[in-house]
Amino acid sequence: MVATAASSTSLGRNFFPHSRLATPRELDDWQPLKQRWRLRSRQAVRFILLGQVTLSVLLVSFVLPRVLPTGSDVRSRQVELGRAPRLVPGSYTGPFVGAARLDQSDSGLLVDTSDRAAVVDFYNRRFVPTLATSPGWTGSVDGCNPGATSAEYESATITMVNFYRAMAGLPANVQLLSNISEKDQRVALMILANSAMSHRPPASWTCATPEGLEAAAHSLQAHSTAYRAGVPASGHGPQAIVEYLYDDGDNNTAVDHRRWVLYPPTTIMGTGSGLVSGRGTQDGSNALWVTANYGGERPAGPDFVAWPAAGFMPYPILSVPTASWVAPQALRWSLARPETDFSNAVVHMTEQGRPVPLRIVYRNAPDDRMSADPAIVWQPEPSPDFGPGMADRTFEVTVTGALVGRAPHTYQYRVTVIDPASVSP
Repeated sequence: MVATAASSTSLGRNFFPHSRLATPRELDDWQPLKQRWRLRSRQAVRFILLGQVTLSVLLVSFVLPRVLPTGSDVRSRQVELGRAPRLVPGSYTGPFVGAARLDQSDSGLLVDTSDRAAVVDFYNRRFVPTLATSPGWTGSVDGCNPGATSAEYESATITMVNFYRAMAGLPANVQLLSNISEKDQRVALMILANSAMSHRPPASWTCATPEGLEAAAHSLQAHSTAYRAGVPASGHGPQAIVEYLYDDGDNNTAVDHRRWVLYPPTTIMGTGSGLVSGRGTQDGSNALWVTANYGGERPAGPDFVAWPAAGFMPYPILSVPTASWVAPQALRWSLARPETDFSNAVVHMTEQGRPVPLRIVYRNAPDDRMSADPAIVWQPEPSPDFGPGMADRTFEVTVTGALVGRAPHTYQYRVTVIDPASVSP
């Protein structure tokens, strides 16, 4: 029994299949073999580490740029919105009198949002084909050529603006002005050339011009990058308008982009877009001049502007295309009204009589001079799940405690989110 125990111990320590301990000579003969094993082991470890490093380099250099966003663009989507411009009424008078208007196919869009069939028809005739319009951009970052997009694309961009205004119950007869659109085209170029957005860009920016610097101060701005095939850049033209209405991002809790597009006095705008491709990516940009009518004459109605608005709302107009590898961000709801103090307002939402939990993410203060009309913004938690095949979902919204002067006001409306591809229940 003792010999057996010694055999087990020597095997574990010296790797000799004998019942006795190794002699000094045998140990000497064994040392070169041990050294060769150690050398081969170190070489194997180096080979594995080198392979891991090589694989990592290939992954970062060639694979990830095609499937994932990088840098500051690691978000739920591949688009960024610059901060919306802020002005004081009367602080700016633009060269708009006598400016040449671009030819528009729509003198004004109208839709009865209380009629589900009318809303679905309006969505299919205006929203869907407008998104499919090709930009036809003739410019180039090389040589700082702002170029131009096709007339059809410019028309599609402003049609999308008017589509959303009609869905919000606003006058939907906004037209483009050629002189400010030419300046916005330079902003779109600057965004692409510098991969950045600013309302006060320095003159040292690549492709910066006096016209572009002027327009940047008065325009909404969007920039997007698509990193893989089948996911087009969305921050240009009509798609940029969808982005402005969705208005996500940590720096956009006040939904200023949305409020500018839905600013009631607006009748004229300018726009410019660009789109470039290279090395498996696609970059898009847009500038939308929105301050031309700031502080101007207001239409007779509506009394307030809510988004989502009262009536039937197709879910695609409340969202943005999202790649399969990311999750959509929650939709922010908003209500804006001129000369209104929402600092102590309260929002209640219900669905089929059940309260909808929500969180207020922004409200104006009495001395807050914002870019457009004062507003209150909230976010249901968790955000309702809207998508293909969904049944109609109706929400009752009540905003209380808003002050107009010193008088409290209450606003109530009903929103029904629908799948436009589904038959009415």
